[in-house]
Amino acid sequence: MKLRVALSIFLLILLSSSSVSAQGRGAGRGRPSTPRPDFGGSDLYAPRLFLSGRVLLEDGSAPSGQAAVQTVCKGRKHTEAYSDSHGNFSFQFGSQSSGNPGTDGHFQDAETSSYDSSSRRNKIGEFSDCEVQVSLAGYVSESIPLASRLSSNQGGDLGVIRIRRMTHAEGFTLSATTAMAPSGARKAYEKGRQHLQREEWEKAESELQKAVEKFPRFAEAWFELGLAFVKTGDAGGARHAWEQSVQADDKFISPYLGLAGMAQHEQRWDELVRLTDHILSLDPVSYPLVWFHQAAANYYLHNFDAAEKSALQGLRIDERHHVGKLEFLLGAILIQKHDYQAASSHIQKYLALATQPDEIDAAKKKLAEIAQLSTIAVPPVPAK
Repeated sequence: MKLRVALSIFLLILLSSSSVSAQGRGAGRGRPSTPRPDFGGSDLYAPRLFLSGRVLLEDGSAPSGQAAVQTVCKGRKHTEAYSDSHGNFSFQFGSQSSGNPGTDGHFQDAETSSYDSSSRRNKIGEFSDCEVQVSLAGYVSESIPLASRLSSNQGGDLGVIRIRRMTHAEGFTLSATTAMAPSGARKAYEKGRQHLQREEWEKAESELQKAVEKFPRFAEAWFELGLAFVKTGDAGGARHAWEQSVQADDKFISPYLGLAGMAQHEQRWDELVRLTDHILSLDPVSYPLVWFHQAAANYYLHNFDAAEKSALQGLRIDERHHVGKLEFLLGAILIQKHDYQAASSHIQKYLALATQPDEIDAAKKKLAEIAQLSTIAVPPVPAK
């Protein structure tokens, strides 16, 4: 059960961006404490508005697969819906049911995955800090300010949100093998996805098994089958399915993320470094959270130089601070390198981004720790 939940959440956040906690491993393992993933959070917006629009590429065509449509309020992301085959989408903004994970490998941002009605806003005028954007790995999306659309008498029609392909991203969240699948395999695959969406896990397994039997190179079907196995608690089946998916298409990113989730859950840090290395070689710009997990894995392995390099790269691409706890992790890394001044600077940056009481408390405790270590490190001035 724990593995099923952990892997579901890991995939949920890796295919977007997420917050992570400041909790470390227990001292009994002989490892230094460092932030561990925390997938909770709360939404910052409340009014229920019906919004719709369309996702298109620069050439005017719709993406070949589902794209996640996200709201961003004061830097906190929440996946609200997924585009259909024509690029169309619609959602009820602020709905409890919005943001449920999809089954195509694109998931919501777990930073706002839990519903917290106490933090919800009640006035449309407070949408001035909210934008709508699209998340699809390997693509950059324009952002639509929500307040301007709602105040310009356009109702809930957001119009077209355009995305453009990044030229330096070699990996894909859709597999080229899907177009090669025969009709029988495609039909079984689509039925399997429908069962996944309805949370009918055993039926999904059955249909997806048919799909890969009819077309063993069906990388996306293997990936979806792995998700179904995760939901039924079959970790071995999930691993096998994702390994088959990788063999079918080595540029299809989603199964690598699943395998990385297993490595993270089982604390196999060497394997996590290897897998994140490969993911980031395919797409170094879409996954700041992958940089975080690589940095954390190197931290646990005491490879502090490599950990610092990964954390810094994650911060470079996380321009909107969606993975704010990269700052906390970098601070923890710099403590191990005895650079207390720089460590304090990054923890203070994290404190400025933190919104939850436990996050704020963790940052304050870390700053107190740094202050104490700095005092010990500086020898007293001898009396004259």
